Amino acid sequence: MNYSTVVVDDSHIHRVATSFLIKSHPQLDLKASFDCPLEGIRYAIEQQVDLIFLDVLYEEKDIFKIIEELHLDIDIIFNSSWAHFQKETVRFSTSGFLKKPMRRLDFTECVNKWIYQKEAKNHYII
Repeated sequence: MNYSTVVVDDSHIHRVATSFLIKSHPQLDLKASFDCPLEGIRYAIEQQVDLIFLDVLYEEKDIFKIIEELHLDIDIIFNSSWAHFQKETVRFSTSGFLKKPMRRLDFTECVNKWIYQKEAKNHYII
C-alpha cells in the first residue's frame, strides 16, 4: 500500500532533501511540498493525505499553535535542526521526529515504524 505525503519546510534545501527521501521510499507518494505551513497544512487537509513531514521552526509562526487551533488529525513526522523540539512534539502524539540533516537510515526507520503502526491499527479496526 502507498501512502500520500506532503513536505512542509521553509528551507528550500530541506524540502528538496526530504522530497528525495520520500521519492526513494517504495511506499510513499509525494503529493506536494510547501514553504508556508498554513498552505501545506491546508492542502494536506483538503487532499486527505496520510502523512505530513513538518518542520518545527518558522519565522513569525508557531507551528504548535497552528496545529492546536486547527485540531489537525493527520499523522505528522516533525523535523528540525534543533533536537530539543523533540520533547515538544510529544504533546501532539506525533508519528515521529527526525533531526536535520536527515540521514537516510533514520528516515527509513522512522517511516517504516509509522507504516507498521498504521497498518497494525487499520488491521484491528472492525
